[in-house]
Formats: sequence, C-alpha cells, structure tokens
Amino acid sequence: MSIRHYVTLPLWMSHGLKSETFTRVHRQRNTADVMASSRISCCSTRILSFIIVPFFSIVGYLIYSTSTLSTRQSPSLAPPIALDSVVSNVNHTAAHARFASAIRIPTVSKLNATEEERRTFLRFRSMLQEEFPLVLEKLEWDIVNELSLLLKWQGSEPVDDSNLPILFLAHQDVVPVGDPERWDFPPFGGEINNGYIHGRGTLDMKGMLMAQLESVDALLKARYQPRRTIYLAFGHDEEVSGKEGAARIAEILEKRGLRFEFIIDEGLPISHGMFPGINVPIAWIGIAEKGVADFTIRTRSVGGHASMPFGQNAIHTLSDAIARLAKTRAITTFSEGPVAHLLSTIAPEHPSMLMRTILGNIRIFEYILGLLPPAVAPGFAAMTRTTWATTTFNGGVAANVLPRDASANINVRIRPGESIRGVQEFIAKAIGAQIVNETANADDPRDGSDDAPVTISLSLGGRNTEPSSISSPRSRAYKLLEGTIRHVFAFNHGTNSSSTDILVAPSLLMGATDSTAYKSMSANIFRFQPVVMYPGDPDRIHGVNERISLKDYDGMINFFVALILNADQMGRQSQ
Repeated sequence: MSIRHYVTLPLWMSHGLKSETFTRVHRQRNTADVMASSRISCCSTRILSFIIVPFFSIVGYLIYSTSTLSTRQSPSLAPPIALDSVVSNVNHTAAHARFASAIRIPTVSKLNATEEERRTFLRFRSMLQEEFPLVLEKLEWDIVNELSLLLKWQGSEPVDDSNLPILFLAHQDVVPVGDPERWDFPPFGGEINNGYIHGRGTLDMKGMLMAQLESVDALLKARYQPRRTIYLAFGHDEEVSGKEGAARIAEILEKRGLRFEFIIDEGLPISHGMFPGINVPIAWIGIAEKGVADFTIRTRSVGGHASMPFGQNAIHTLSDAIARLAKTRAITTFSEGPVAHLLSTIAPEHPSMLMRTILGNIRIFEYILGLLPPAVAPGFAAMTRTTWATTTFNGGVAANVLPRDASANINVRIRPGESIRGVQEFIAKAIGAQIVNETANADDPRDGSDDAPVTISLSLGGRNTEPSSISSPRSRAYKLLEGTIRHVFAFNHGTNSSSTDILVAPSLLMGATDSTAYKSMSANIFRFQPVVMYPGDPDRIHGVNERISLKDYDGMINFFVALILNADQMGRQSQ
C-alpha cells in the first residue's frame, strides 16, 4: 500500500463523515426553514388581515354612509299673501330710475373725509327721503352720528320673546373707483343699458339698500301692517371700518335692550357654475364670517453707509421673516364649522358618486384634502384655514443709507374657532418675532421694544375684529330664509314654486361686514345677497365695470317683500 493509499483512506473516510454530518445538518436546516416559513406565512397572514380587514371595513362604511345620505334642503316657502299682488305695486321703471339716482351720488367713504365728501352723504339721505315719501311718513327715521340712518317700522303687536323684531342691514358708502378710464360706462353715471344698471355700488351695496326700501314701500302701498317690528340700519363707513356707522347704531339698539329674531346683511350671492359638478344655481347663506386683523412686523439694525454693507440690514431681516411666513400654513379643517355644514349639505345633491362619497365622509378624507396646494382651489382653501398676506412694505430713507428699520403690514383673515391673539402668537413663533405693544398704525415706530431685532404688533389703525359666532343652519330662522329663497327664485324665473332648480347651502364669508357690530343681539345672523352671479362677476365688486341686471334688482325687491311676509308667519316661540 503506497503512501498515496494511506493518505487517500483518511480522506475518503473523512468525506464520508462529512456527508453524514451534512445530511443531518441539512435536515435540521430544512426543518428550521419550514418552521421559519410557517412563522413568516402566519405573520404575513396577520399583517394582511390587519390591512385587508380595516380596508374593507372602511370601504363598506363609505358605501353604506354614502348610500344613506339624504337631502337637507327645506321646501319652498310661499308667503301668506300672493307675492305678485304686492310687487304689482312696484313701478319697475320708476324703481330703476331711483336706483340709478342713488348710483349717481358718489358716497365714497374715507377715514379722514373732507366736509364736502361728508356732504355727499347728506345729499344721498335727501334723495332717499324725496324718492320714498311714504316710507318717510310711516317709518321712524333716526339720524345716527350725522350720516348713518336707523329706520323703524313699528309692528302691530308688542315686542316680546315670542315676537322679536327683525333687522335688515345695508351700507351707504362705496369704495373708490380707481381708474375710471377702464370702465365701459361712467362709474357714477348710473346708466341703464342692455338690461343692466352700471356703476359703483350696484352690487356693493346700494342695490340691497334700495331694494329694502322698495320692498317696504310696496308693502305700505298694499296697506300691509307687519306684526313684527322691522328695523333697517344703513351705516356710512362699512368700507373703511364701520366704527362710526354700524358700531354707533348698534350702541343705540343695545341701550334699548333689543334682540332680534334674525339679522340679514350683505354676503354671499346665488352662484352659477362655481361649484365643480353642480349644474344648478347655489344660494350661499353666510352663517359666519372670518375675523380680520392687521399686524405690523418690524425689524431693526444699526444702519450705516451703503459703501460698507457687511452688517445687519433691516430690509434683509424683514424679507427673511416674510419669506418664512409665506412658507408657513395654518391648520386646515374641513370637518367642523361652516365648511362642514356646507359639505354635508352639498354632498347628497352632487351627481357624482365619487364626490358624494368624499363630501359626505369628509372626516375620513380631511387629511388627504388638506395636503392639496391652495392654488388648486384658492377660494375653498381660504375657507378651511386662517390666511395671511403681506400688503404693505416700508423701509429705507435714502439710496446710500443702510436702513435702521423696516416694516410690513400683514393682513390676516381668521377662521371661526381661532382668535386674534392666538394667530399673533402663531406667527411670532413661525418667524422668531417678539410680541410687543399694539401700535397706532403700521408706520408708528414707537412699539415699546427698541432692542428686539424682529417684533410683531397689532395695528390699532386696522379693522380688527374677532371671528363671528356660527349661526345654526338648523334653526327655524335659517329654514325660513332658505324656503323664501327657493320660492322667490322660482317666482323670479317663472317656474313652479316647488321647483328644486336651486340649492341652498350654508357657508363662510371671508370678508368683514357691519353685522359684527350686532353680534350680541341675535343668534341668527345671515349674510346673503339675492343676486345671481356667474364666474367673473364677483371680480366686479370693488373692481371695474360693476353692474347688476335689472332682473336681479327686481328679484331683490321680491325677496325682501317675501321675507317680511314670511317672517310675520313664523311661530311665536323664538329660538
């Protein structure tokens, strides 16, 4: 036996031993793999069950909740007296001429109006008294703070908890025109052309004011005596602050201890083609309005000569702060407040199954919708959150001097449920600013903190109001308004009074109105303008070529006539 054999034998024997060992280990590994695979399979089944079961549960819930959505629309509410028997007392040609006369008086409001500008409002008042002699004779006229008006139409029954009065609001003033050359018709010409009255104030808001007076005049001519007392309040400075008009009127009413069944002010219109997928007009009733505040953000630095621009620069610091604020978003909410009421009202009426599912189950889809960029739907995005915008920017005194301070005005619109102070604290944290004392205006450097590089303060010169409370869309006052809108819309368009060719939905008003001055006097404050608007029409308000159709103006008169008649029939028990 050679050495090779000696060597080979142990190798062969060794190989056999390794084979046996490998087989045994392999079997053990197979068993372990099977057990591991079983565990993985079991785990996968559990994971899938954690995913699939909730998924199908949610899908099942969505299908069920969507299929059970029911309409929230109230039926049409016809007045106890046939509407046409009252409005037949309106000479429409004469009414249009009176409205045109109102437009021709340029009641532009300014914070520091001259004596001549104030006299314009006196001319307007004289015109009203001359054009409505019966209203002047039968109603009490109170002149408030020289230029504002408070009218009272005494009801036949005493005021008590079961027969509260109602209040209609409007304002006499309008915003400036801007460049009159851009208008197709003279902005204060009151021209009637091609079925429209043209001019500043036709939509905002001499139309409402004149329609209210025309409706009272028509009822007086029909020898109608309301059961409820009716007030009409016409402020003169709504466009600049409301502090000298509506606020003063409200003080008088409050001293008299008055409360109102409901209050109607300017607000949202009847829109056509403005809600995706809805092909019928929607009458939007503002059940709340956003708060408004102006904040001043101010920055400071040591200044210096522009030839050595290596230190701090107040403008740079302010720009950085504004840039940070622009990237900061407030909390978005769809599932509470006016927006939730809006979506739950529209959901059952939407023709799309997908949209009914999303709108009717907004709590489930709220987070996803909140991720959408505001630019996708700017108007709707503004309804769901507090917003802010930089509106003025001041800094620097000379071309070769580094500025020592710079300031910017931030206009904030605050959603219901938040507060001015809370928003100020939120912004201060977002931009790293110190909150300081309130200032008289955005340009007042005396804010009490010379040391802080970035400060934020509330500008007392602005129109600072907290968000309003939310009026219930389930109250009988809301249902009365909704039913009246439905009836009058059908009447104006010559259709059956039970027509469902219009939807009525609660909403949130983004702008500020005089109604905030009366917030303590009624739980039912509604902001609504009975005018049909199409895409592009809202831009005419405060813009160029403001106008209203004669048909819409006549419809506004019909609306207030019907509302007065229906309000008299409301049950005695107040809500």
